[in-house]
Amino acid sequence: MTNEELKKIFLENNNKILNNLDKNNDNYRQAIHKLCSIAMCFDDDIVIDLSIEIAENKENKKLVKEKLDNLNNYIQINYKNY
Repeated sequence: MTNEELKKIFLENNNKILNNLDKNNDNYRQAIHKLCSIAMCFDDDIVIDLSIEIAENKENKKLVKEKLDNLNNYIQINYKNY
């Protein structure tokens, strides 16, 4: 898997979390679980820490959305040419 493919999969998964945020269904829980797995591939403490914080607070939808927006922005800015 290339770095660009990794970034694409990560952002697609994050969108899946956002799309299912209010539903709290299996898709939401699976995407939250997948978030941490993918984050480990980045070997970036900020990506990993934000992902873990999101997973630990998955019941707090407002916090999840805020942290996920921060994470997506961080990925877009710091991995432009990734």
